[in-house]
Parts: sequence; structure tokens; C-alpha cells
Amino acid sequence: MSLDRVIETKRHLQKSDEVYECRRLAGGDGWALLDYVNENEASVGDRKIPPGSLTVAWYQDGCGWVLWKMSDPEGRLLGHLFHVVRDLTVASDGVSYTDLVLDLWVDGESGESDVLDEEELVAEAFAGRICESDARAASAGLRELQLEAAALIDGLDRLLIRQSL
Repeated sequence: MSLDRVIETKRHLQKSDEVYECRRLAGGDGWALLDYVNENEASVGDRKIPPGSLTVAWYQDGCGWVLWKMSDPEGRLLGHLFHVVRDLTVASDGVSYTDLVLDLWVDGESGESDVLDEEELVAEAFAGRICESDARAASAGLRELQLEAAALIDGLDRLLIRQSL
């Protein structure tokens, strides 16, 4: 297990890129598991993510999603967050992708899912800051995630077990 520092670059269609330094937990040909500790309180929709929470992220070259598994500082599962993306690439020095605005939250306690940022996507498309093809791709990616979320979460859990993480 390699614990190299790598960079996650999250490109946005309508605002500046975000760059994060993460720790590579594991990886292989075209995939990576990264983690980072949230130093500050964050929000996912209306959910508060406390400081000290751990995010483990799964990236696979060419996929239309990024999956984050989020736990509180005591290790209790908060939930899973899927980002709908395009142009996902995994390299030895990090990962990069273009965020397509829509997210899917799967609550760690209830298992219920919640679509995030639909209003933002509509407003940005209406304002012309997101092209119609990206808006359509985001909606199609979200529909696919809604069907596949449970299997992908299970796949991440199996990958973490296989990596002994």
C-alpha cells in the first residue's frame, strides 16, 4: 500500500478549478483510492460534515462518476457522495475530472438517496454557463447512478476490504 501525496483536480464548467492534496491509499492501472481529512466543517446539501471527518474517494479512468465515502471523526459512516463527471483521468501524480454539477448523496444511516444541485444545473444552463450537451450528459449520468449506486457502493467496500483498508 502506497501512501504517496497526490493531487486531485476538480474542473468546473462554470467556476474556477479546485485542487486538493490527497493521500493515495491504493491504485492500479486506471484506478485509484485516495483519502483526505476535512480540516474544516463542510456541507453536502443540508448535511454538515464535521472537521476531522475522513473522505475515501474512488476514481476509475473514463467513468462518469467519482464516489466518496464519508465518515465522521469517530469512524461512523455519514454517507456516500457521487459526483457526476466527465473526462476522468487517473495518473501516477493524481486524478482530474470535470464536474457536471449534479451529485447524488446516499445517507449512511437510512440508505435514502438525495439528488443535489439540480436547481444549480438548470440555472447555469439557462444562463448559458453550461452547454446543453453537458446538461444532458449530467442528467443521463445521474439517472445511471440512481440505478447503480448500491452496486458501486458495494464495489467500493469490496475494494477497501481487498486492499485491507
